[in-house]
Amino acid sequence: PNLPAVTDATRATNLGRVTQGMAYSLLARLYLNAESFGCTPENIKFPEGCEIKIANVNDFYTNAVRCCDMVINSGSYSIESNYFDNFKILNENSRENIFVIVEDGNAKFDMRSNGSMSNKMRMIHLSLHYCHQKAYNMIEKPWNGFAARPSYMELFDGKDVRGAGIGYGADTLGTMNQKQFAWFLGPVTDDKGNILNDENKNPAYVTKEIISLSEATWNDGARFAKYEVDKTKKYDWAENDYVLMRYADVLWMKEEAILRGGQGTSGFDTPDFQKLRKRAFAYEADPAAAYAAAYPDVLTLDKICDERGREFSWECIRRRDLIRFDKFDKI
Repeated sequence: PNLPAVTDATRATNLGRVTQGMAYSLLARLYLNAESFGCTPENIKFPEGCEIKIANVNDFYTNAVRCCDMVINSGSYSIESNYFDNFKILNENSRENIFVIVEDGNAKFDMRSNGSMSNKMRMIHLSLHYCHQKAYNMIEKPWNGFAARPSYMELFDGKDVRGAGIGYGADTLGTMNQKQFAWFLGPVTDDKGNILNDENKNPAYVTKEIISLSEATWNDGARFAKYEVDKTKKYDWAENDYVLMRYADVLWMKEEAILRGGQGTSGFDTPDFQKLRKRAFAYEADPAAAYAAAYPDVLTLDKICDERGREFSWECIRRRDLIRFDKFDKI
């Protein structure tokens, strides 16, 4: 209660700071993961005078619901109509982002000082192909590093904007594609549509397949693209604030906690949750119907695990999710 509650008037002031919304979101995560952490009603110790009691495992999930409801009922947050608004270069106005790492796209690295500002949200540069530097007019050359496992890309319907847009031919249009998707596949081209060659004179054409961990080529594996890339050479690195907690996570945590035995009322049909689903198929004439057809019966634990994988790619929660769903060593 002593932490600030975010309002539209204080949103900028509290950017990157711990707030009531962040604290309750974190508590919800802890309660939701309690069983997978090895917590039981018997080994939980509460401080003297604490009102929270865990009499059985369902109480973990009821408390997760309670914490989610604190965030939901605060009125501080809402779902953005456009998924990518949360990851824009200037994403500080997102009403969905609860907690971010504030970035400075022109920060200089200084390894001598732990307190120096250095840019951490370099996912864009760490993942994109070397040739994206020329294609996107970037100052720094990407590292052509992190890529998605092919099995992960299979989670996406081809027309889901959170995927690679295969249903719209994004895997053949590449950088000439006019639609925005969260993963990149296809040719890396110049502004005339000519495929660029890497320094080995091989065409840059990113594919979903990865030959192997030891023999992968420079083109293997879908590249992370949901953060907006600066194509104006204004920033050396990424000005986008790095998202660690979003309101969308709170909505999905609540539904999962209820399915696991927590007491509460589902919010699956509320306007925010409807907007959350529809925006995933923003290019379709009927986004709600497209989502329902692509991901039927999503309110089951296995399907929620898949949906969380689609919605929260590289937001630092997938490992814990897979452990909680007992899939960490099976996928």
